Amino acid sequence: MFSKVIELIGNFFLRNNDVKWTLAIAISTILAIYSVWILLLLLCIFFILKKAPSYSKINFGLIDLGFIFLLVSELFSTIFSEYAYNSISSTTNLFAVLFLCKIFKSHLTKNHEKTFIVTLSMGSFFLLVWTFREFLIHFSIVSSLGFTELNNVKNYYTPFGIFNNEWASIILLFLPINLICWSIIKNKEYKFFLLLLCSLNILCVVFSFSRGAYLSLFLLLIILNVGILKYEGLKKFYLFNSFWISALIITFYFLPQVKNSFVTTLSFNKTTSQKRSINGRIHFLKNIDAFLNEKPILGYGPGNYVLSTYRNPLPNEDSKFTPRAVNIIVQLFIERGLLGLLCYMFFTCIVLVVLYKRLLKTFNDNKQKFFFTALLAGVFVAGIRELTFSSLFSNDYLYLLFSAYILLAVRYDFSIKTIQISNGFHLKLAKISFFCITALIIYFQINKAQLINTNNNFIESFNNNSFDKSLLYINRGLSFSHKNLLLNKHKAIAISRLAFTVKAASSDFSVVNVTITDTTKFRQLKRTLKYNLKLNAFDDEIYHGLAWVSFIEDNPDGANEYLDRAIELSPYKGLYYCSRAIFSFKDKDTLAFKKNLCKVLQLNPEFSESKLFEMFMEQKPILSLKAKKLALFKLKKKSEESIMMKARYARLLMDDNPQESIKILKEITESLPNLTRPWLYLAYLEELSKPEELKNRQLVNRAMALSSGDYLASFYLGNYFKSIENHTYASFLYLQTLEQYSVLMSDGYRRNSFLSGFESLNNIEIPNDLLYLFNPDIPVENLFQFLKTYQRTNNIKKYQKQMSRLEYKYGNLGRYVE
Repeated sequence: MFSKVIELIGNFFLRNNDVKWTLAIAISTILAIYSVWILLLLLCIFFILKKAPSYSKINFGLIDLGFIFLLVSELFSTIFSEYAYNSISSTTNLFAVLFLCKIFKSHLTKNHEKTFIVTLSMGSFFLLVWTFREFLIHFSIVSSLGFTELNNVKNYYTPFGIFNNEWASIILLFLPINLICWSIIKNKEYKFFLLLLCSLNILCVVFSFSRGAYLSLFLLLIILNVGILKYEGLKKFYLFNSFWISALIITFYFLPQVKNSFVTTLSFNKTTSQKRSINGRIHFLKNIDAFLNEKPILGYGPGNYVLSTYRNPLPNEDSKFTPRAVNIIVQLFIERGLLGLLCYMFFTCIVLVVLYKRLLKTFNDNKQKFFFTALLAGVFVAGIRELTFSSLFSNDYLYLLFSAYILLAVRYDFSIKTIQISNGFHLKLAKISFFCITALIIYFQINKAQLINTNNNFIESFNNNSFDKSLLYINRGLSFSHKNLLLNKHKAIAISRLAFTVKAASSDFSVVNVTITDTTKFRQLKRTLKYNLKLNAFDDEIYHGLAWVSFIEDNPDGANEYLDRAIELSPYKGLYYCSRAIFSFKDKDTLAFKKNLCKVLQLNPEFSESKLFEMFMEQKPILSLKAKKLALFKLKKKSEESIMMKARYARLLMDDNPQESIKILKEITESLPNLTRPWLYLAYLEELSKPEELKNRQLVNRAMALSSGDYLASFYLGNYFKSIENHTYASFLYLQTLEQYSVLMSDGYRRNSFLSGFESLNNIEIPNDLLYLFNPDIPVENLFQFLKTYQRTNNIKKYQKQMSRLEYKYGNLGRYVE
């Protein structure tokens, strides 16, 4: 079957003598995916070197007018952007699309248009087949783990490593293209193949189990079916619908879990996850004024949505940071302001009006009428999809595919005015202007590429404990962009590792032992943090770092003032209340200590397994127990309002009432099975009551599959295999535990990564060691001892380098001594 498809595709292109044009399309697409600015450079060279006639006529159309408005708003937003390096990518993409439109408008023939559509359609074949394969693999894994409701684990289905909802938006736009191809192709074999491809296309959207994607698909099918019935005839209407409906029925018959999950998705508000999603959107929209009032005219700049989240704390305890807006209107307003929002709406309306007018003005050509109907449906439904899930500006593949619709529409633009220019001053001015703009964009892109490379080298050196070397890399990066916030935060982290250390202690005065290792670096750290504060006065992590600097300087007032500001900006971050508890412990403020420790346990019940809590229990056992009881009481009250609060309550209850905790954890895993730690704690408690049961291993396996990077899951499963004398697998899991624990991830990791479009350090907190004292502890010494004994007994040498690196890493953390 596959070889037959390849043969059909090859025969089509060879028969139509479109090999060169097809190759040009393929190369341009690859360049656009790999690097848009390289494509823009080639377009620039083509435009400059192209031999022009003695005079040129330029048909200035409606879509051209829309592009001018877009470019003006985009340039203004970029010039006044809070962070221009994020914004330049959007401007680059827009310029590339603009000049591709110029080429398509002036050089694309009807035959070239047909080849372009067929090339896109054939490309979709490979993507959709691979998507189908990816889904079957995902389905097999989750079924083996005992999950029957696919809605609950859809976020683990990532075709091509792309988020499920984003991929649904991409493949949704392939359906009109495939139907246009089906309409214009005459060969019966091709038509049959394209009907199968359309059916597969619809199936792949169904596999997303996304309510927004389903709504968009429903609207798309209505418009397309109206077009088929009106312009292609009743027979083709029945044929198209019988194919995709049959494919759906067959899939539901052989995979009943897909049918059940499909019905659940259609219910829109059935599962706990769906209800949480809707409530989160409603709450965001209710409080949207805080986001929109800051920069209403020009916004924060394209690509800078994350910057707006710094000024607006999370609304409640079970909220999580999200790098995207709830819909494209909100994103456009926040990033590009009212000016950008109106310009993008104006441009979209122009494209829809041009396609609709062309549809009305086309006579005696039903194929062409269906072509306009399908394009109109694609653009309209893309807008509807963006209202439910904004991804056009966050996914380059979706942006590229949507641009294909604009390229196809621009040939049919209505001319407003014909401008005639001579091949003299005006044309040369146009070429020079194009060259200068392209050169400026490429300059920024090259700078950004250098910054990314420098930042990656910094992270590699830092993770290898080469802090001096990492500092050299970051200073080199800052020479290109001295106001880059993430690079400056990375600089502060590197300096802090050279300036002081924080280790667990046990004394009447403090539970941590702070040692200044380099006074010069310590002063430099303070200056760097204050400079970072000038760059972003709403960054809670900077205030937390300054609070610790003041604490080390024995300045309690300054420490509390900075910490209060950090908590004001991020009121549900347990680490900050933990710092408060440490500060109040030293100040011997028992009331504040109890209050803050209670808050830590409410927000992060796993803190009860940490090294710091162990220290608190040693020094102030009565106060610590009272704080824990108070936290249990408060979480029990809140558990009726939120399932996340119920999960925290169950975790904190584990030591005091394991049977009740098991009961609650079972309720949680049934109603919200995509939470990872409840499965883990359930396995741990079941292991205590019924040791060595296979069920316990399945529970931990489920937790590991849902969170492959969770060191506790690796540690618990390693303990299980050790208990059944499977030391080979236990040693592998213990080594994995040490590797994962050595790169603990702070809460701000995702926001920092999205902040500048660079990779962030996993742990960006100051003090950098504090996260290890705050998170659940593992017996590092015992794990190293077990691994060394096992490797020596079995004469295993392949992990020696990894072991040496980990020993050095944990030695620096004060957790391992040879």
